[in-house]
Amino acid sequence: MQIRVMDSTDRSPLDASSTNFSDPSPADSCHGDLHQNPPSDGSSEPTNVNAEIEGSIAANQDLVEEVASLRNALSEKEQTTCILQQELIETLRNGEAFSANIASLEAEKIEHASMAACLAQEVQAMRAQKIDLLDENSKIASGNQFLDAAHAELKQKLSLLAVDLEWKQTAMAAAQAQVYISCFDIESLQLENEEYSKEISMLHASNGTMNSQAVKLKEEGQVLLSELETMVSAKALVERKVSDLQATIAVLGGQLSSIIENEVDLQNQLYEAKARLHQLEDEAITSREADVLAHIEDLESQLHALGADFDTTGHALSREADIVDNTRALEVACMKKAGTESDLCTLRLSSDMQEGETDARRQHSQDLQRRVADLRIETQQLVRSNEDLEGMLKQQQETEMIVSSQLREDIKKLEGCLNEVEERAQSLHGKEEELKYKLQELTTSTNNKLRLGGLTTPLVISGGTIVVVGLVALFLHMKAKSK
Repeated sequence: MQIRVMDSTDRSPLDASSTNFSDPSPADSCHGDLHQNPPSDGSSEPTNVNAEIEGSIAANQDLVEEVASLRNALSEKEQTTCILQQELIETLRNGEAFSANIASLEAEKIEHASMAACLAQEVQAMRAQKIDLLDENSKIASGNQFLDAAHAELKQKLSLLAVDLEWKQTAMAAAQAQVYISCFDIESLQLENEEYSKEISMLHASNGTMNSQAVKLKEEGQVLLSELETMVSAKALVERKVSDLQATIAVLGGQLSSIIENEVDLQNQLYEAKARLHQLEDEAITSREADVLAHIEDLESQLHALGADFDTTGHALSREADIVDNTRALEVACMKKAGTESDLCTLRLSSDMQEGETDARRQHSQDLQRRVADLRIETQQLVRSNEDLEGMLKQQQETEMIVSSQLREDIKKLEGCLNEVEERAQSLHGKEEELKYKLQELTTSTNNKLRLGGLTTPLVISGGTIVVVGLVALFLHMKAKSK
């Protein structure tokens, strides 16, 4: 018979009192007496054999109870490992969802970074988290490799334990079949019992550590839940900011449409103003030209009348001068001829009358000259007023040209603003499409990395310390990711 000593980590906690064998010293002594000193009486030999048989039967029953307890402990350990595996899978799924949420938040922040300068810091933080995710994915891959190796070792240990159990079952069957057992087998069973008791004590200690570690894991799970709640609230805040940005984008779109409508209205108003300006210019020019031409015609008619009056008065004055010369010649001739006094008186009276008429005609001619001077002054004033009107027309035309140029510049500015707004809208649409494409790439890359990291592999882990180490590493990883 060969006895295999099992590892202490593959044993389950059992009561030490259940594994104590009965004291084999009487059996040993009896067995030794049987081989060395034959009994003197025939009655003492059967009693020793019966005692030895009863001791072996009790030892076999103890071994059967120990095997049953070991089976129960193994079933409990498998249940605990299954529960831990389920918790680990749930935590990994939560971590995957958490990483997906972080990636979505990062994409949304990057998408709206061009529109809101206040989210620039958050976008940088999300980029840093992306780099951390890449580093942590590599760490997760290495941790998964370590867990796979530990899983393989635990599988080997479980297979060894199953082999040992089978061997023990066969040994128990053989022990029950064999009534006479040798001293060497009893000693080996005692040694194995001592080893089992040591392993059971070690399993008790490991069970206490496992319980403390389970309490710690529960506390860490609560901390993770609180951190997840904080991240969910942060995600809600980011979604609110995104909704606000979308509302501002909608408002900007409405403003853009209103600007386009205002541009069309301004263009129509500009065309109407230009048409009205040309119409007013034409009407003003035609009315002023008609007034000036009528006034000039009146002045020309007045000048022609004054010229005719001046000619008539000139002819009359020349005639009067001829008459005066004739009268003077007649007076001289009369004086020379020594006419009569009556003739002289009449001539003098006639000459006085003619002089009065000449004075009246001279005064009339002076009045005509004054009137001509006044008409010339009026014509000069009319010419000046015409020049002033032409200057005013030129000024008005210049102001209208300036106003029209300003309107054209304003229209050009509005067109430039509209073009800029359209370019910005196009750039925003392009950036939105690029960010959506990048988001898809990030999601696919993270999913691929997580799949390559071992999330899809079956996690069948038995062994308290390795499971606890893996969970602690995962907790630290998630905590660093959340930070």
